[in-house]
Parts: sequence; structure tokens; C-alpha cells
Amino acid sequence: MSQEPPKICFDSTAIAKGPYSEIHGIRDHRATILPCGHIFGDRCIAQYLNGCEGEGLDPTCPACRTKLEHEKCVHACLGMPVPSRQTLICTVPPTLSEGGKITGLCCVCDLKDVVKFLLEEALLEAILPVNRSICVRADLSGDPVWFKPHDKGGDEEPDVEEVFDKSWELQQFIDMSVRRLKAKHLRKWSTGNLTGLKLEAHVYKYEEQEED
Repeated sequence: MSQEPPKICFDSTAIAKGPYSEIHGIRDHRATILPCGHIFGDRCIAQYLNGCEGEGLDPTCPACRTKLEHEKCVHACLGMPVPSRQTLICTVPPTLSEGGKITGLCCVCDLKDVVKFLLEEALLEAILPVNRSICVRADLSGDPVWFKPHDKGGDEEPDVEEVFDKSWELQQFIDMSVRRLKAKHLRKWSTGNLTGLKLEAHVYKYEEQEED
């Protein structure tokens, strides 16, 4: 039996005077603005929209029923924190009724596409010993995420040995990709935060997977 998405509470939301990561106790219920312009507590609206997605329902605004979805990856668009200062209002994209757009992919899915291409390019120019491959570390505001080729070492965190000595051309591609990703997800409504994004390729050791 299908379940209804979580309910939206009526508690007051918070607008922090500093970075939300430094505000303890109110971050879970900070004020979040959706692409349609309605404002809810971050935890409530994230649970609600992800609940819709999990139940196979269109993720829509609880107030106006506007569909809030990244069209290509079909993940719910969770909006962005309400700016803490009046001078930062200009960082909020236009609402959908004002001509604003939701990105086709959420930040993580877009990042995965870029990293997949980066891995392919790095592996083409790499000369590596047996049981060595290339992985990519994506730093998202100090929270590292590792990406590896699917056939090299499974899902565990890689046994990193050194930073991959990239060609100048590959480093230029990495720098350009980071700039384009950041700009793309700043101009439109997205889900996730690429503000502190850094990409770095590493050499790592893996164990050959035994075939059944």
C-alpha cells in the first residue's frame, strides 16, 4: 500500500545571519525557497519532495502544486536557502513564473557526468602498473566524494597512492568543467551546492575481482 508523503509542519523557519554550516540547532529548519517562490522549512520540504519521488508521485509544491523536478535525472528540485542578507537577494534565480528554469540535472548527477568523461580522458593518457587505476576526488565544501571506474575495485573507498600527474590539457579541461558547472547551477534552480567544488585525479591500487 502506498503511503502519503510526509506532512509539512507549521513551525517557524530560520534565516541565519552567517553560513548555515556554522549555525547549530536551526540548520535543519532553515528557510528554503522553492522555484515557484514559496518558502518552507528545509527539513520538511526535503522530506516531502523526496517522499513524493519515493512513492512514484510528481514532486510538487505543497502550496501551489507546481512540479519541481529536474527533467533529465527526474530527481526532485529542493530549492535553495533564503539569503541571510538583503544584498544577497540577487543570488536567487527568477521564479518559474518570472521565466526562471530548473536545471535538467541536479548537481550530483551533473557532476557524475563530468567526472565520467574526466575518468575516460585520464585513463587514455595514463601509463599505469598492474592493479592501478585512476579515480577522481570531488571536494564539495570540504566533504570529499570519490568516483572510480565501475570495473576497478568495487564501491569501497579507494586506496589512494598519489595525485595523478596530468597533462596541461587535462588540467585545463578540469578547471573549465568546474567553472561551467558552478556557473550553470548558479543561474538556474538546482539541488545541491557546488560553491566549493574542486576536482582532483588520483592513482589508486585495487584488487582484481574474482569472476564467479
